[in-house]
Amino acid sequence: AEAATGERVAHICFSGGLSNNPALCQLKADCLNRAVFVPEIKESGLVGAASMAFVTSDRIPDITNAFLKKGSWYHPSPKIREFYDERYSIFEDACAAIAELSHRLSRLNTLHHN
Repeated sequence: AEAATGERVAHICFSGGLSNNPALCQLKADCLNRAVFVPEIKESGLVGAASMAFVTSDRIPDITNAFLKKGSWYHPSPKIREFYDERYSIFEDACAAIAELSHRLSRLNTLHHN
């Protein structure tokens, strides 16, 4: 979404079943290097979609602001972010190192299915 709009978002809203796990919420904040907000309303996407059916587009900011009143915030930790960045760098190097082997294996799989 940021690439499409050219704008960086200030935070990410996270809802649904996985948002019940504080460790996963913190992981998301650390990996994305953004604040993560988990609304008190666990299925905020569904509530928001249903609400939009009954209001005009000029009321959408009101709905969004209502969701942001109650919930939990998770903020990225610079030290933990550094931990993940180091490991991601190794992952990228590993992917580059085995890229040709992966392509060869993929071509073999394609040949056997035709």
